[in-house]
Amino acid sequence: MDEVSLLAASARTNATLDHAKPRRPEWSVVEQFKPQPSGGSEPPGIQALHIEHELALAASLVEARTTIGRCARRLWQTRESGAHEKRSRTHVDHQGPMPPATLTKLDSVTFDELVRQQQPLQAVDPVFDLSSITLITPSPMVQIAAVCHALAEEGRTPTVKLGDGVRGYLERCGFFAVVGDWCEREPQDEWRSAVYASRRGSNPMLIELTYLRDGSSLPDLLTKVVWVLRYRLKYAKYDAYDIATVVSELCQNTFDHNASTAGFVAMQVYGKEEKRFLEIAVSDHGGGLLATLLRNPKNGAIRTDLDAIKAAIKLGTSEHDDPTRGTGLYHLLNIAYKHKGSVQIKSGGSKVRYRMDKEEGWAFAVTAIPGVHITVSLPSKAARAAA
Repeated sequence: MDEVSLLAASARTNATLDHAKPRRPEWSVVEQFKPQPSGGSEPPGIQALHIEHELALAASLVEARTTIGRCARRLWQTRESGAHEKRSRTHVDHQGPMPPATLTKLDSVTFDELVRQQQPLQAVDPVFDLSSITLITPSPMVQIAAVCHALAEEGRTPTVKLGDGVRGYLERCGFFAVVGDWCEREPQDEWRSAVYASRRGSNPMLIELTYLRDGSSLPDLLTKVVWVLRYRLKYAKYDAYDIATVVSELCQNTFDHNASTAGFVAMQVYGKEEKRFLEIAVSDHGGGLLATLLRNPKNGAIRTDLDAIKAAIKLGTSEHDDPTRGTGLYHLLNIAYKHKGSVQIKSGGSKVRYRMDKEEGWAFAVTAIPGVHITVSLPSKAARAAA
């Protein structure tokens, strides 16, 4: 598709031309984006219902406090006898410390818990133990690839342990075809690798793990993104092109901002008809947003990873002293807002997740891994198109 190839080659130019278009107010982290209530007071009937509800609630609270008081007195009498305390102590001693929860689904949220539990970057022999995992999405897949590459550059060889749950899917996504030189896998499965290698590229709803060393793979990748958006998620033609332009810029950032590193991208479509949605994930293993933005002296006030994410989503913030640069994340959030999707941005020890269907955003402290990691989820338009 020639138009998509053109978008891939001129993503920054398109973003620059788009600079002057009117936009919603700039985003801020952990902000609620709910519509403001209209002016005027409520009708008297509604006020009366509120008063009646408040009186009933007050009566319920009084009754609850009385019940709690009775229970507290009985508990105190039991503890005085010593029997309850002895039983509790025996039970805790027998049980011991609670083990960490076993993860079965690995996505953009639970991956951070996996990293916290396993600490692959701090371990002498780094391991990603996926033996209990039965479902993995593109977001953790590209992040694991980025960490494996970062460890390999340090002269360390991580091990990826697999169970039957995700072994076939990772092979289908070409995971070990990309990271096989940087990690060990347990168990080895050369026969399965050969079978899935022959099917690579045949599923239009899937973009296998792709290693981004330069822009040569972007035209084909963006063509598939546009096709899925238009014909499977029912997006309008120019909405699909806008999304492809932003994805192109995110991919280019992985090798433009990091001289000695590269990036990874993957996509998967889930569900059917109006319940369909896609997830696109892009990761690199560079220095992260904080180190990148501090190359520009004008960004000297940025001190933390969270500050860097807050700054990066503002129009014109970049490592360059050029107001036409730094448009990618700003446009990404506006596109996700328009289509009621979600965006997660992670860098260093901070992560910000926007849920546009709920019109809210949250910030989290996470275990740091190298690079910048962006996950985009967009819903189907099929239900709205039918309506």
